[in-house]
Amino acid sequence: MNTPYKTIFDAFLAKIDSYEIGDLEDIVAEYDMTGLMNSGMVYFRLPKVNIWDKDDELKTFNVELSYEEIQIISRLMVAEWFKRMVYNTDTLIQKFGETDFEFKSQANHLKAQVEAWKEIVDSDVKTLLSNYSRSYQGEIFNYKLLAGKK
Repeated sequence: MNTPYKTIFDAFLAKIDSYEIGDLEDIVAEYDMTGLMNSGMVYFRLPKVNIWDKDDELKTFNVELSYEEIQIISRLMVAEWFKRMVYNTDTLIQKFGETDFEFKSQANHLKAQVEAWKEIVDSDVKTLLSNYSRSYQGEIFNYKLLAGKK
């Protein structure tokens, strides 16, 4: 059974609050989210199914993704979306303040964004990938079996 991109996109959109994506035409939003998904998926090392067996034209994976795999891919999309916000040149350019046309530094704002990314997004992705790699059929693998114990 196939997994449509829409399933991934819905999980992604449930995790963010962005008027930018909502303001886009559906076809443009799908194209944008496909780009976020493809760039985020390179960080999904050792998936249990072939996530690269997909069709960008039909907007579907040719394999059935588990709920956990859907959540990992959508969280990786959030990481890519958040990086886009940090890399935005508008946050790098110093802005004029209202009082006497003084410059207001964006350094603190940018630093706060980067720290938030590290603490929230990066931590979530690492936890999801770590748990995923140690699970088997939805449960944590019993490593005692490797030692011959039950």
